[in-house]
Amino acid sequence: RGAGYDARKELEADVKNSGDQKRNDQEMNAVAGDRDSSRPCCERGVVVPMMIMLVLHAVQQFSGINAVIFFCQEIFTDAGVEDPVVASLVVAIVQVVFTVITTGTIDMAGRRVLLTISLAGMAAS
Repeated sequence: RGAGYDARKELEADVKNSGDQKRNDQEMNAVAGDRDSSRPCCERGVVVPMMIMLVLHAVQQFSGINAVIFFCQEIFTDAGVEDPVVASLVVAIVQVVFTVITTGTIDMAGRRVLLTISLAGMAAS
């Protein structure tokens, strides 16, 4: 049935089949409740992670790393590198290696500490 399943129809059918209307109404309200599809997006448990995600995305955009990765070959060409494709490949490999290293570091140090240090470093630069 899943989390989004509305059990009201099923419970209403059960109400018709049984004689205890009051008990079935209480069960129906407990299971189905008054669901409003717009409410879950306004709850604190959703809003706070959403705001964190938006801030992190904005910080990543302001850091300029996406532009550097996107224009990597042009940057290396303008810098006079003999083979910009190989240089871009080296950048990609370094990015993958440090992503793997960072995954382990995040588990040891914690996300909040590392994000705070990163944001402070970005703000200082």
